[in-house]
Amino acid sequence: ELIARTEDLEISTLKPSASSLSLSSLAGVGDDTTVTSMNTGASGTDAKRGKSTPANAREGSLLLVRALCEQLGRTVEPYMVGGFLAAALDECGSSSSAVREAAEDTATALITLATPFALPRLIAPVLIQSLYSSEWRVKYNVLERMGQCATTAPKQVSKLLPTLIPLVTAQVWDTKPQVNKAAGDCLLAICSTNSNPDVLPAIPSVVTAVCKPNETVKALQELMATTFVAPVDASTLAILCPVLSRGLKEKRAIDKRAACIVIANMSKLVETPEAVAPFGPLLVPELQKVVTNVAFEELRDNALSALNNLTKALGDAATEKANKDAIDEENKRVEAEQQRIDDERKAEEAKERARVAKEEEERKKFKEAMEAQRLLEKMKEDEEAAAKEKALKKKEAAKLSTKGSSGKCQGCGLKKCKKTCLFNSK
Repeated sequence: ELIARTEDLEISTLKPSASSLSLSSLAGVGDDTTVTSMNTGASGTDAKRGKSTPANAREGSLLLVRALCEQLGRTVEPYMVGGFLAAALDECGSSSSAVREAAEDTATALITLATPFALPRLIAPVLIQSLYSSEWRVKYNVLERMGQCATTAPKQVSKLLPTLIPLVTAQVWDTKPQVNKAAGDCLLAICSTNSNPDVLPAIPSVVTAVCKPNETVKALQELMATTFVAPVDASTLAILCPVLSRGLKEKRAIDKRAACIVIANMSKLVETPEAVAPFGPLLVPELQKVVTNVAFEELRDNALSALNNLTKALGDAATEKANKDAIDEENKRVEAEQQRIDDERKAEEAKERARVAKEEEERKKFKEAMEAQRLLEKMKEDEEAAAKEKALKKKEAAKLSTKGSSGKCQGCGLKKCKKTCLFNSK
């Protein structure tokens, strides 16, 4: 509901997305002297962002808004907070350092001026909408302002923790180190607004585990040493459930056991099924996996106890929904696995067909080569046989002839026989 409110929020007939026009209206853009004296160094990024108003005019407007907030106080709150908070946050991404500084101071003054009761319906939707900005400086300042809200309106922030924690946690993995650090500080500040005295000492470790997953085991050990006495509300669950869900996915059985024990103890003190319902799909499937897949009987018993306590806290409808979500997720996983197996089988079949075709082609080429070799050998044998036959005929002819190989008579040894030679033919 809070996130949906960012799309249609209207306060004092001004929408946050359109309130930046108020800065232009205060600047006197039509004055020629103002235009000629604009800060030319701020025309790069601001021009790409559609900021045609001179930088010094925007800076002056922001300073004026800040002055009105600080000097007139609560009398101008209905007009200032709803009309200029989104614009001030947007100007935090300006390419002009003077405009950025003025925007940060103005946003701080607006949050300080606002009543705590304005946070759920006015300030929080604007901050959430600005958190999706592509400018890292805007996100950095939004996180700073959320941390400020944790000081000015701690009760209201505590009630909004189920909505704020996932949004801030997503910024922990931002590529900009400034946003990363600001998200960690903001997460610690807003989680510290939780009023549960049992969980309060463990909040720093839990926040550290959220920011650094390798610290999950340390947070689980501290939570395991916690004795739950006070009722557990949705804000407390929003802080603990992400770490507990990650603990159920740890490799070591002792870490899974710690998470199961904490869930079992915590679930006994849940106030209403509505408080724990949003976190059922996060914990129930992981507990079911532990009950089904883990080989250690003691750990399975702990997981089963935690699952039973959580089921009682969820109620029938929530349990059915969680089970349905778990079944749907498992079906999707099975379908994906089946698709992967089918793809691998098709790939193997295609590979096998290619191998068979290649072997068939090689066999055909080998057969043709062998046939050619056989024909060559046969031709060679025929030539040798013809040569032998020719030599034999020549030898036989030589036997029948009176002349030798040199052409001389074999009887008298002369080329022309004597009259007395036996082979002389008249």
